[in-house]
Order: sequence, then structure tokens, then C-alpha cells
Amino acid sequence: EAILHVQVLSVGLFGRYLTMYCVEGLSVFIATLPVICIVIKTGQDYWMGLLIAEIYSFITIFVGNLGTVSKLYPIIAALTLSGYYESNYIEKLLSLLSMIACLLFSAFFD
Repeated sequence: EAILHVQVLSVGLFGRYLTMYCVEGLSVFIATLPVICIVIKTGQDYWMGLLIAEIYSFITIFVGNLGTVSKLYPIIAALTLSGYYESNYIEKLLSLLSMIACLLFSAFFD
């Protein structure tokens, strides 16, 4: 994309979008990490993990319109932290708490 539109991209804009892309990738991984840990720990088939992850991501469509409370849902939180959604300080803090909860759940899941 950058190669096709190099004349309209500035270095600052490119850096901002690159940062957004990297933060989004890492945050979505953290948001789905509990699903990965549950499937591995319970010994379920990987198709079950795929099904759970699809349902988990499909719920995002319905949760996304709930306002500030939606920032607690991990996938919405990942998109909020990356800058995809416009948000205020409280919403970013809620999103960060959601990501920390996902990490803690994944770290201590037995």
C-alpha cells in the first residue's frame, strides 16, 4: 500500500500507521491468548479452538456499540489501544486493564 501511494505519505504518517499496526497485532494476540491457553490446557482439538475464537470475535460486532463499557471486551480493547477507535483517557485505561486481565488469566491458568 505504501508503495502505491508513496507520494501522499509523509514519514510521520507512515510511522503512525506502522505503530498502530504493530500495537494492534500485539494487542489482538494478547486478547486471544486466553482462548489459546484454554484450548491447550483442556486438550481440546484445534478445531474447537477455532470455533471458540470465531465466536469470541463475532461477539465483538454486538459489543462494539455499548459505549464505554465495550472497552472492557478484549478485542475492542485491543483496537482501542492501537488507535483504531477514538477514545478518551478513561476508555484507554479500561482497555489497558482488560489487556492486563487477559495476560494475568493466561499466565495463571491451570
